[in-house]
Amino acid sequence: MPVIDLSFPVQGDLLPVDHSYSLYGAICREVPDFHERFRTEYESSGEKKCYGICPINGILAGDRKLQISRNSQLRIRVHNKFLKDFYPLAGKTLCIEEQTISLGTPRPILLSAAPVLQSRLVVIKGFMEPSEFLEAAKKQLLEMGINGVIQFKRRKLSTPVERRTGKGKQSEPLKRTVRIRNKEIVGFALKVSELNDQDSIKLQETGLGGRRRFGCGIFLPMRS
Repeated sequence: MPVIDLSFPVQGDLLPVDHSYSLYGAICREVPDFHERFRTEYESSGEKKCYGICPINGILAGDRKLQISRNSQLRIRVHNKFLKDFYPLAGKTLCIEEQTISLGTPRPILLSAAPVLQSRLVVIKGFMEPSEFLEAAKKQLLEMGINGVIQFKRRKLSTPVERRTGKGKQSEPLKRTVRIRNKEIVGFALKVSELNDQDSIKLQETGLGGRRRFGCGIFLPMRS
């Protein structure tokens, strides 16, 4: 399945950390009829899940703000037959909750297989408790025919000495939310390990759960 990432360099100052819903709205304002086309062309083609908008990366600046850096990018995962929908974003200025960012010329990035993938936020409708959520995520993997070990990402709780020795207790599963309109949607950060090359690419192409256009369920190779 020819799914790729289209990466736009980003220039700007600050953004809210939780900006996915506003980012999607800004893209819809710049690409005529995009929201309606998503609901018709993408869904009818069966490629709806091969599309996602990653939150813009940056440096945490406190007060739930994100500082745009020279490495910041807008990453859109999409089936290559829909690339033409997004190229008009090049050179555009997007307004996101009273903040503005400028997009440069995009470059396509081929998906690469990695044995461990991670997603900063996976949302599965109807599942908000950790144990039930993890079982639902495992079920989705099995239904896709993907073999891998799925786990919550966690923060470590440790003392300075333990941090130096690499020891320390694990915290609760890393829970995150995304605000969509006036509602907070709850999900968890996940990682999937022991993936072969075929399953690694498949998971990146399809993702897990829903809300892909708001940055949820998109998997990237996990950095060591």
